[in-house]
Amino acid sequence: MSASRNDDIYQKKPQFLTLPPANGGTTVIQIPYHSSPPAGPTHKALAGVLFLNGFRSSMNGNKACTLEQYCRQQEQHSSKDSYYSIGFTRLDYRGHTEEELLTNSNADYFASLGMTDWIQDARAMLHHCVAEQSGPQVLVGSSMGAWIALHLALLEPDKVAGILGIGAAPDFTRDIWEGLTEAQLQELRDRGRLLMPSQYSTTPYPISQHLLQDGSKWLLLSHSQEDQNTEGATATNNGSCNHTAHNDDKSGKATSAQSTSSVINVSCPVRLVHGQQDVDVSWKKSLLLAEAIASKDVQVTLIKSGDHRLSTPEDLELICRILGDLITTITATNE
Repeated sequence: MSASRNDDIYQKKPQFLTLPPANGGTTVIQIPYHSSPPAGPTHKALAGVLFLNGFRSSMNGNKACTLEQYCRQQEQHSSKDSYYSIGFTRLDYRGHTEEELLTNSNADYFASLGMTDWIQDARAMLHHCVAEQSGPQVLVGSSMGAWIALHLALLEPDKVAGILGIGAAPDFTRDIWEGLTEAQLQELRDRGRLLMPSQYSTTPYPISQHLLQDGSKWLLLSHSQEDQNTEGATATNNGSCNHTAHNDDKSGKATSAQSTSSVINVSCPVRLVHGQQDVDVSWKKSLLLAEAIASKDVQVTLIKSGDHRLSTPEDLELICRILGDLITTITATNE
């Protein structure tokens, strides 16, 4: 069952992870985060959950806080005759604090950021969590966060026990680029950024040319996969379908986005949840991901009435249940 609101989670003050200056700068980077450490001994295969939020979303969102409360309530998990605890951590990437998003402060700084920076932030936090909690993490990625989670699994396979993607939005920068009108392209050329209206904010989202160009370095799916007809893929509403893909390349890198068929060499268990009423990212994107991910343990859950945010009480209850099942699967297969 999903957790009810706990003001202790929503109101607690953040800690800060300090990173060295980036891009030749002189100012250290401070990454705010909240962490609920494990209450006791952790399982060797799984010490905690790291939540990765979406583009222009802060760590204080409803999904992140609900999942943290769920993990607190479930912190003692039975594994045969033993018991273990799990931690929970959430962070704000650079430019994503609640204050920055609400006031659109430091807009020039935000325009200088992109996937490279946010993957770096999340990777540093993953290292911190593994060191502090003495074990691998399950990555829960919402929208852009799922894209980041997949790259962390490619970069740090020994530190990632599993992935739960919610409304996964890999390659969303390419989707934005290819959907721009000629007038928007001209604005981007003239100003280096444009403002795009969003149903999730009273102010438009700033989209910079740097964001779109930097995103091209991190594409996971090929154009042929994006364009393919997915009518043959089946999934049960509020159920799941399993997809597997294989690749002889053991480099741990995603194949080129220009290839005929990309394989994402992620080997850990992956769960993908997507709403079929999502007007921002098609639910078919999750089916394409399931086909491309090399792991043999990939499941897709489609929520027929769900939108992109998947934040209704029913959606959150299902997501919590899927996370709990994923944790059980990971620990049961690593006894």
